[in-house]
Amino acid sequence: MKLGKNEALMRWRLTCISTIFVPAVKPSDPARHYDDDRIGKEDLMIEAGRHCASRNRVCAAHRGGLRDFWIVARTFLRHPSMVGSSFPASRRMVSHMFQSVDWNAIDLMVEYGPGAGAFTATALARLRSDARLLAIDTSPDFTQHLERALCGDPRLIVATGSASDVEAILAEQGLNRVDCILSGLPFSTLSEAEARLIIDASARLLRPSGSFLAYQMRTGIRPYLEARFDKVSHDYEWWNLPPCHLYRACLGESGVRHGR
Repeated sequence: MKLGKNEALMRWRLTCISTIFVPAVKPSDPARHYDDDRIGKEDLMIEAGRHCASRNRVCAAHRGGLRDFWIVARTFLRHPSMVGSSFPASRRMVSHMFQSVDWNAIDLMVEYGPGAGAFTATALARLRSDARLLAIDTSPDFTQHLERALCGDPRLIVATGSASDVEAILAEQGLNRVDCILSGLPFSTLSEAEARLIIDASARLLRPSGSFLAYQMRTGIRPYLEARFDKVSHDYEWWNLPPCHLYRACLGESGVRHGR
């Protein structure tokens, strides 16, 4: 299949910088049992992830390989306003975003805009064995990729749809109260009505002790968070393409919500 000029250029750029995100295979990794000349780097990392699944309960394809780059870049080129970035999240940003999360206290987590699944895979590796994770994305390319890459983890529910319908999607699964919500949605490109709808629904769903996490290229989400949550903290992660603002919003101890 012949690539368009824009997609070919994007692939070239991604290949040039992929070493920033793709870790070298350690000598002890299962992938070393394969012939590097016979199996491409992409397949090598996928096979390594499959071997690690039995140990970590999560398919580790998201730890490296170029497949995530291709799927994110392709979807970004098709729908630039729906994808927060043309690059997958770096491991350092994922770790930074999750550093305040009490994983033992989470029964149910929801992720808006999981993309290629960098945050999803890490969350599954840290969640309890009886916890659940609902990942919602508008792109069938992303949701199908997650279902394949994460090896059918029984804790993961993948839904193709809009974050504004999160309450209905949870109700279909017999779920309601949420302990943590993570959003990678580009709020700077959402209409004010849709942004408010998503934040309002999130505030209603969260338990009093819950938190709303978001990583954003811009600061457009902050007014919506401050209107609905009692505490909003901000940080910044430089080691990512592009660098991102990191937000954590919490309800008051009483669980009383601002706004409507």
